[in-house]
Amino acid sequence: MEIRAIESLKEYKKFYDQVYAKDNNFKDNKTDILPIVCRKNSAFYKRSIQKMVGVFEDGKTICQCVLIIHSEYKEVVFMAFFEALPQKYEGVKMLIDYAIEFGKRNGCRKIIAGIEGHPNNSIGFSVANATPPSFGECYTPSYYVDYFKDFDKIDMVSFAGDYAEVRAAVDKDYKRFKDVFSEFDIEYGDFSLKGFKKTMKIYTDLSNDIFVDHRDVFYRNYEEDYELFLSMRPILKNENLIFAKKGSRYVGLSFWYPDLNELTGIHKRFGLKELIKYKLLGQIPRKMKMVEIGVLPEYQNKGLILLLFRNAIELAAKKYPNSEKVISSWILSENKKSVLLTRRYTKDLYKEYVYYEKNI
Repeated sequence: MEIRAIESLKEYKKFYDQVYAKDNNFKDNKTDILPIVCRKNSAFYKRSIQKMVGVFEDGKTICQCVLIIHSEYKEVVFMAFFEALPQKYEGVKMLIDYAIEFGKRNGCRKIIAGIEGHPNNSIGFSVANATPPSFGECYTPSYYVDYFKDFDKIDMVSFAGDYAEVRAAVDKDYKRFKDVFSEFDIEYGDFSLKGFKKTMKIYTDLSNDIFVDHRDVFYRNYEEDYELFLSMRPILKNENLIFAKKGSRYVGLSFWYPDLNELTGIHKRFGLKELIKYKLLGQIPRKMKMVEIGVLPEYQNKGLILLLFRNAIELAAKKYPNSEKVISSWILSENKKSVLLTRRYTKDLYKEYVYYEKNI
C-alpha cells in the first residue's frame, strides 16, 4: 500500500463509483458540493489549506479524503469527503495517521472526520443507510463508523412527522401565543439576480450571530455562502428563506425546501432532467424539509422559532398542497432543548448520524 496526493477533482470523484456501485439507496448529494469546497478558485478553498490524498493498493484506491484546515478554524484538520471500501482497516489507519501528521505540521490540535470542511457544507456519516437520503442530506456506507472507533463520537438525529398532524399542532400553539408575535415582521429572501447578493449578506450575518456558540461551527464570509447558495438558486423560491425582523433588525431565520431527491433516481444527482420535472412539468415532492431554523440568543425565549416554523408550514401547504411529511435536518443529540422542541411537532425518529473527533 502507498499513500499519495490525488491531483484532480475528476480523479477524486471516480472513487464514488466503486464505493456506491451496488448501493441501491444511493442518491448523489456529493458531486455538486465537492467543487464548491475544493475547487481551487472557490471562496472556501481560498480561505483554507487543502490536500486531497488517497491510499492505494495494487494501484487502486481503497480510501481517500480531503484534508482541510480553514483560516477561521485553524486548530482543526478535517478529514473531509472521506470514502473507503469495506474491510480496509489498515489503509484507513494509514490515512488517519497521515491526516494527524498533516494537522500537527500545521499547528492543529484536533482532527474531525465526517464534516465536509464546515457543517453548512455537509455533515455526518450514516449510522444506517436503509433508505435513500433526502436532498442535501449526508449519506455514507454504514461501515464507516467502524473505522473511527478510537475517536470521540458526536451523535446527531433528525425527525419526521405526518404533515397534517404537524400543521395542526403548530397552528394550535401559534393561536395560544399569537399576541406575542405582533412585535415581529416576516420577510422572504430574494433569489432574483438583483436581490440575491443582498439576501445572502443578510443570511450570512444572521447565521454567524445565531450559531456563534454551536459546536464546530465557525465564521462564514459572504463569498462562501454566496457560492453555496448559488448552486441551489435555480431550485429556490423566495419563500424558502424566511427572515424574522423586529423593527429594522433581523433576528431569526428559517430555510426549507421540498425534498427534491424524490424526483431523483438511484445513483443519480439532481440535475437538468430533475429540474425540468420540478419547474416545468409540475412534479412536486411530498416531503417538506426544514433545513435550518434559528434566532439570535436574546430572542430564544420569545417564541420566534414557532413563528418561523409556522410560516414555513403554511407556505408549504399553499405551494405544495399534497405534502405528506415534514422532516428535519440534523440536530446534535446533546442539544436537548432543540431535540425536545423538534419532537414536539415531528415525533418520529427519521435518521441518525455521527461524526468523529480526536485530540492530536
